[in-house]
Amino acid sequence: PSLHVAVTWICASGFRRERPIMLWTIRLVAIATILSTMLVKQHSALDVAGGLVLGWLALRITQALRPSAEASPQPVQP
Repeated sequence: PSLHVAVTWICASGFRRERPIMLWTIRLVAIATILSTMLVKQHSALDVAGGLVLGWLALRITQALRPSAEASPQPVQP
C-alpha cells in the first residue's frame, strides 16, 4: 500500500472542524496528492486503495485506543 496515500488520508482527516472553504482546499490538495502517486507511475490503483484502507484502519485503531475524557483519572483531592 502507498504510505503517501495513507499519511495524506490521516492528515486530511484531522481537519474536519475547519471552515468549509478551508476544508475543501485541504480535500483538493489531498486528492491531488493521491492522484499524483499514480500519475508519476509511483503506485498503481491497487496501491492507492491499500493506502486508503491503511489510513482508515490507523485512524480507527487510534480512536479505539485513545482514552475518552470520561475514562481519564480524576485528580486526587488532598
